[in-house]
Amino acid sequence: MQQGGTVDNKLLDGMDLESKTASVEEYFLMVSAGLGGSTQHMVSATITALSRLLYEFKYDLSDQVVNDLISTMEIFLTSKSREIARSAIGFFKVAVVSLPKRTLESRLANVVPNLMVWSHEAKGHFRVKVKGLMDRMVRKFGYETVLRYTPEEDHKLVNNIRKTRERKRRGKAKLSDDDEQEEETLKVIILLEVFSDNFLDY
Repeated sequence: MQQGGTVDNKLLDGMDLESKTASVEEYFLMVSAGLGGSTQHMVSATITALSRLLYEFKYDLSDQVVNDLISTMEIFLTSKSREIARSAIGFFKVAVVSLPKRTLESRLANVVPNLMVWSHEAKGHFRVKVKGLMDRMVRKFGYETVLRYTPEEDHKLVNNIRKTRERKRRGKAKLSDDDEQEEETLKVIILLEVFSDNFLDY
């Protein structure tokens, strides 16, 4: 897929342009144009589409493209729009599960504080979503690393996640963090959650 494929513009309403070939990175650029949409729905839907594409083509993208995408989503995570921020949280769920540890670890200083802002939001089940994502981060980057970037007033949440995981360890002979089947099932659940959150209201 690194070599790209054909984009058939005629399949879109109102488009009379001829088909053209594009690399996967050029395709990402085309889809990213929706981030400049005039409505919250369009921006939110574009973020969700990019989340799905990242999951599908993560091995075909250069580090530069991935880093640019993450930087952009960091901005949308601070959006005043709940709908857009919810999609951005979904993007980072996919990113944490799909991308290598080294790719995201250097971004935690920006991502974690901005994410924790939404942990205080009462509407839209944001608290549950944020806690779930923070749990994934603790699993991937370690408790101490995540706590380092978490605002002091939110340390209680991270400590709660740690205690919950310790209880699970005591209840099982081995916590299957590295179990391949569990990981694949989790990816599917996350993707379904991201998409249902953003499209059920349309």
